[in-house]
Amino acid sequence: MVITNEDSSSSIELLLNKQLEIAINMKKKGKKPKIMKEGSLHKWFKGSKSKDGKGGWVNVVTGGTCASDEPGEGTPKCVSSAKRASMSKKERLSAARRKKKADPNQQQKRGAAKPTYVSTDKPKKKKKMKEEFISLPLQLEVPQSDGEFKLGLMFRESLEQDRGMLFIFETTDRHSFHMKNTFIPLDIAFINEEGIIESIKELDPMNPIPVYPDGEIRYAIEVNRGWFAENGIKVGDIILEDTEETEIDLNRSQR
Repeated sequence: MVITNEDSSSSIELLLNKQLEIAINMKKKGKKPKIMKEGSLHKWFKGSKSKDGKGGWVNVVTGGTCASDEPGEGTPKCVSSAKRASMSKKERLSAARRKKKADPNQQQKRGAAKPTYVSTDKPKKKKKMKEEFISLPLQLEVPQSDGEFKLGLMFRESLEQDRGMLFIFETTDRHSFHMKNTFIPLDIAFINEEGIIESIKELDPMNPIPVYPDGEIRYAIEVNRGWFAENGIKVGDIILEDTEETEIDLNRSQR
């Protein structure tokens, strides 16, 4: 589909201003803007209209028209003005990244070429992991329930070499770990939302005092004491890659 600037610019501006006005008023009243969900392209386009009845498409990153991108901007990810107004900057950039990855050559298509649809909302993470590092001999257990998550490595008398446990938190925060009822000396890598090691700390057996990361984290990996040093893993390494996808890949690279 080709939309000209003449057809879309005025309708997009009116709709965007209206949605921004609604979002600002809701914020003043202490309410959060409604989270917009999008289904098929047809349903989405039909439901996003300006006062004169024309469909309103905007670039998820810039908020401008999707009919023509800025030079070098790449494949556009188009959403309704209402949807864009409800998204954070991080969510907008994530949606654009996934669109570009799924269809890097969309702008070169001509005629009636079928567009590539990429869900605007990031897929929910599943606790499904590849067990081995691509370049490191480490196998990780992933707790599959709240009970397993809280139990961690408690009550175990030993941990096999090149084994560990990966903890995935629902939110990013300064999550802490203690060693009550844990008999094995461990090292823990605190990992931020981008998959980068934020800090590495020692965990002493049976110590009930919580150990905190230096900053906010989303993941943590517990291994035998000294494993990270022996394998050259240090703060700043990217150890979890593609953390925005449904399945997380375990990798190692230098930042």
